[in-house]
Amino acid sequence: VEARKPQACATCHNGVDHNEYENYMTSKHGTVYQTHGEQWNWHARLQDAMDKGGQTAPTCQSCHFEYNGKYSHNVVRKVRWAFLPFKNIADNLGHQWFQDRQKAWIGTCSQCHSPRFAKTYLEMADKGIVQGMELVEQSRKVVQKLYDDGLMVGQKTNRPAPPEPEKDAAGGFYSLFLSKGNNPTIVDRTFAEMWEQHVAQHMKALLHVNPGGWTYSAGWSDLIRDQTIINEADTMLREKAALTERLRKLEGARSGNAGSSGKGR
Repeated sequence: VEARKPQACATCHNGVDHNEYENYMTSKHGTVYQTHGEQWNWHARLQDAMDKGGQTAPTCQSCHFEYNGKYSHNVVRKVRWAFLPFKNIADNLGHQWFQDRQKAWIGTCSQCHSPRFAKTYLEMADKGIVQGMELVEQSRKVVQKLYDDGLMVGQKTNRPAPPEPEKDAAGGFYSLFLSKGNNPTIVDRTFAEMWEQHVAQHMKALLHVNPGGWTYSAGWSDLIRDQTIINEADTMLREKAALTERLRKLEGARSGNAGSSGKGR
């Protein structure tokens, strides 16, 4: 019975970068499960859960074990976005490989919903995921340019390299687990959370039908906060660099004028 319930999945499928369990339990599907699950016959076969088991909402197993009407432990045949939404996935959603998998998901959702509703929702989810990914890619360019220009806080004076075999990288994954000197900076840390956690939460909430998880509570709202922090840091660091350069030139001109005055005496 345990293997049939969402709690069986929760040990692994939870947390800041893959919060599937939290999103499911807060979705309408999860709410129905928590409200009526005790009345369901958990000994009915999974393929008979709705018709003979009295199940009135899907569980993790209902959706992810199903493929074209049959059930198995092969849970990857409908995977489309994988672990994180990257641009190389978004750019290929029109490919037949992705389209076939979307059709399989429409079939899964159509066990309870109309095919039109399922298709419309899945297309909306894709668009929402792409928009979240675009925020990440916009910020990636800002962070990388700061790093390339040598403008990260302490980059030239107090940025120790991470332990081997890791290489220093703007917003690198290691910044979630290591800290020495000014590596990571707040820009690194913020961007790491943005691409490794917050866009994942945004995607998971959309695909598990938990509106709060992609709007205010997490997801989009957190992505906007990340972008705000990074853009503000970019402006401040570049203004500081410009001011420092201006002072350097003024001091150079002053020194030159002082030298010229001395020669004339």
